Amino acid sequence: MTLTVPPPNTEESYFAFLLERIAGGSRDAEHELYLHFSRGIRYFLARRLGPDRGDQLADGVFARLIDAIRNGEVREPQCLGRYVRSEVQRTISAEADLPRPERVSERDQLAAGRILRSLPLLHRDALLRYYHEAQPAEQICRDLGLTRTQFRAIRDQAKNQFENI
Repeated sequence: MTLTVPPPNTEESYFAFLLERIAGGSRDAEHELYLHFSRGIRYFLARRLGPDRGDQLADGVFARLIDAIRNGEVREPQCLGRYVRSEVQRTISAEADLPRPERVSERDQLAAGRILRSLPLLHRDALLRYYHEAQPAEQICRDLGLTRTQFRAIRDQAKNQFENI
């Protein structure tokens, strides 16, 4: 791996340099990103989901992170660490897959209905399409004019509310 420009001397300027190179298609920059974050990502996933499952899911976190950088969803270098942590949390939440209808009793279904009715119409529509109608997230985002990040935030907020049932 060869750098054409010496690496910047602060973490933020280094991340800016890295984001720019990844957005430009540099595989070396992707590898640098992997080296920088892989240990922490694997640690948190393994701690919550077990070592085998954590290792399996870590590569997916990186693939989504690279896609997000290339799609312009991650542009601010100071936000890169927070974005990585959020993606790890989304992965853990998705594995837990909490609001599944077959896991809830009739009393819990009533509570879930109250939660759904309390949500803004857009959120309710997105969640019903995703969980009840099994529509792909990409289609829901396109139909409702949401970014992938907005959809994940809606889904994650709902999961947090449903955890308390």
